[in-house]
Amino acid sequence: MIAKLPRQFYFELDGAAFDDSVAKMFETKKKLAFVKFSNAKVSPAAVDSLKQQHPESIVILRNQAMLGLSGQTHKSGVLVTNVVPGAAAAAGIVVGDVIATMDGHPLPDFDRLTVQIAQHQPGDKIDVEIVRAEKKMKITVTLGSWTNQG
Repeated sequence: MIAKLPRQFYFELDGAAFDDSVAKMFETKKKLAFVKFSNAKVSPAAVDSLKQQHPESIVILRNQAMLGLSGQTHKSGVLVTNVVPGAAAAAGIVVGDVIATMDGHPLPDFDRLTVQIAQHQPGDKIDVEIVRAEKKMKITVTLGSWTNQG
C-alpha cells in the first residue's frame, strides 16, 4: 500500500522487517525521490534493482556501521565532500579523495557506498581503494558505529 500512495515521493522505513521484498515493492512506484531503510535487511542487489527503475532517486541504507563521511557521485566513484571524526578520518581519508571501490565492489554513487557499509558491523575492517591526486591507494578502514553518535 505504501508504494501506491500517489503523492508520496519520500519514504523513511526503520526495522529489520524491511528486506529485499519491501525494496522491490518500491520499484513499481511511478515516482520516487528518496527512500531510506534503517536497521533493515536490504541487499546490495535489491538497491541496484531499485536504482535501475529509479536512477535519479536517492536510496540510502543505514544499519549500525558508520564510515563517517559525506560524498557525491563522481565519474570514478564517490567524491568525499566532508569527513567527520571517526573511521574515515582515522584511516586517513580526506575531502577530495575519490572512493573507487569498497571490498572490491565498484561504487557508482553514494547510495551504493551506504549499502556496502550497511552490510557490515561496527569494528569490521573493510578494504577501500581511493584516488587522491590521480594516484590509487588501498587502505583498510575499521568501521565505527552510529550508536556512538548521540
